[in-house]
Amino acid sequence: MKIYKHFLLMIFVSVFLFGCGSHNGGSAFLPSSESTASCWETYDEAMVNYKNIKVGMVEKSLKDYGIYDGGVNIRVLNWLSVYNMLPEDAVRRRTIDKGILDFIDAGDSRAKAFQINVLFEQSYREGSVFLDLFAFKRRTHTTGYEFNGLILLVDDKVSYVLRPIGGQIDKSNKEKKPLGPLQGIGDSFHKVFF
Repeated sequence: MKIYKHFLLMIFVSVFLFGCGSHNGGSAFLPSSESTASCWETYDEAMVNYKNIKVGMVEKSLKDYGIYDGGVNIRVLNWLSVYNMLPEDAVRRRTIDKGILDFIDAGDSRAKAFQINVLFEQSYREGSVFLDLFAFKRRTHTTGYEFNGLILLVDDKVSYVLRPIGGQIDKSNKEKKPLGPLQGIGDSFHKVFF
């Protein structure tokens, strides 16, 4: 019976250290996170919807593209908020796009804007559960997209659509501590005693 328990313990340790320690074998046991606050699943979907918005469209038709007052990651701006974003010299000289000038001339009672700020990220850890658990080596991979846009409306019609800013996110972060959990003890010791 004692040999049987040792054998099971040895199998468990082997699976934990080697099976979970393989490059992808143990990734299912590592933490992951996702931020999903968008009506668009991908950057391409966001771009296609945003590029279909044209000057002259009525505000109600924007809802078909996921843009409406109270929508996810949609902020409604008043006339003054947009006016303060513009370079003062360009407004004075009237050297900006006609749609923006129409917005400025309309004033607060007839003008509003939709500011779109979307950040969609999925993060997951890769590698060995053992090395990650004891903080020797941690690798985090993050994918997703960022999308920012601005739509100006005058009298409930689109007067200007700012070219969108953003792009795909694909980044990796590697954190290596040769001493693992003992790596930060020196700092803690120093703070406590000195």
